[in-house]
Amino acid sequence: MQATQHPETGPAVDFYELQNGAGFLVSDSGTTEEICLKIGILDRDSNEKPLGSAMVTRVSSYYGIGPTVMWEWMKSRMEKG
Repeated sequence: MQATQHPETGPAVDFYELQNGAGFLVSDSGTTEEICLKIGILDRDSNEKPLGSAMVTRVSSYYGIGPTVMWEWMKSRMEKG
């Protein structure tokens, strides 16, 4: 997937959507908290409670089963550093 501009927050986000709406992989050089702010999971200026649940983690290795395009996406982002 290509970087996408969030309509409200503005910054481009490089992401891959997992099968069946299971979630997203996001590639970004920021901290996990910065990514939460960037993609709209957390809004420090809002008094509203977040909808649903979310977790952002830093990945240093990976393994599993999935479509080839997902592994290619992961590999290319991990090689960037």
